[in-house]
Amino acid sequence: MAEKRRRTIRYNAAWRQARPVRQEFIANLCTRPGDATDEIWKFTLSTITGTSAMYSQYIARHRTDLISAFLKIKDPNHDSEPWRRVEDPFGPLIARTGATGRWRLLFAQVAAVYEHQAMSDQAWRNPVSKDTTNWLAFLQRQKYALSDIEAEVLDSARERPSSSAA
Repeated sequence: MAEKRRRTIRYNAAWRQARPVRQEFIANLCTRPGDATDEIWKFTLSTITGTSAMYSQYIARHRTDLISAFLKIKDPNHDSEPWRRVEDPFGPLIARTGATGRWRLLFAQVAAVYEHQAMSDQAWRNPVSKDTTNWLAFLQRQKYALSDIEAEVLDSARERPSSSAA
């Protein structure tokens, strides 16, 4: 029991330490110049048009903090109460964003969904959700260097038979 508790404490700490590094990578990905790759477009559009409860749950929260962080802008709702949100928080940004940069806003929203819904403090525990492993695998394909804990989680999920995947 004591060893299991020590492992949980160690993994919780490692998972939390990986978050700012991963989110900085995401912010850099969201603010890079040019158009999105086909893979980013497909991942983004599949998430937005899919039937995942994860996406609709996040959207219902009306959060703008992670999207803003990924776009490296001040959160339009920074000083707002949760029930008094800015009606069109990214309207000014949308208005000044050219055609080749519009993907950034959509991808930042998708990244916020995954980071909030699939990468919580408990996401490393078994069974690891399909959303968590899909997100980590996607980021790895974008040249994100997984932390040791992220790599272990992804490897263990890949080793599971597909019938037991969450």
